[in-house]
Amino acid sequence: MKTVVCLLLSLLATVSAAAEWKKVTSEEGEFTLLMPGDAKHMPQDIPTADGGKIKLHVYAVEEAGGAVAWLAFYNDYSEEYVKMNAAKDILDAAKKGALSNSNGKVSKEADIKIDEYPGREFYFSGESNGQPFKAAWRLYLADNSLYQLGVVANGKELDQKSVDKFFASFEFTDEEEEDQK
Repeated sequence: MKTVVCLLLSLLATVSAAAEWKKVTSEEGEFTLLMPGDAKHMPQDIPTADGGKIKLHVYAVEEAGGAVAWLAFYNDYSEEYVKMNAAKDILDAAKKGALSNSNGKVSKEADIKIDEYPGREFYFSGESNGQPFKAAWRLYLADNSLYQLGVVANGKELDQKSVDKFFASFEFTDEEEEDQK
């Protein structure tokens, strides 16, 4: 009996630790969201088709030894790029990028909005390093900034309740309000 109680307490501690959601604030990206753990911020320079570079900011949390990845990205485009391309085309290109490295197949897709900004939500499955995965992704284009939220579950189903919580927690912060604090 004592062994069973210890095992249950151990499982409860594991579940509690996995369910501890923490607020992530990006001052440069002007957003907040909840992630299930301490997010690592990893800025990267990504080459563009015209020979330039885009600074991609990545926030990531891995759970269950890497079986589930929670991701938030943002990058800024030049004002000229955004003026020359329709929002739909920019969102399509971002979706294509998310799918390209995995031969991903979309199972569900919808146009969405946050505030007045256009977005796209899609679910897909694919394969990475020989391992099947399922993913949920959201894209938003706000002025000249692209925001991406993603959850990738390797070899398992997505926890839809947690995905919904993650997606719903994303909010833009008002830079002027932050400056007044």
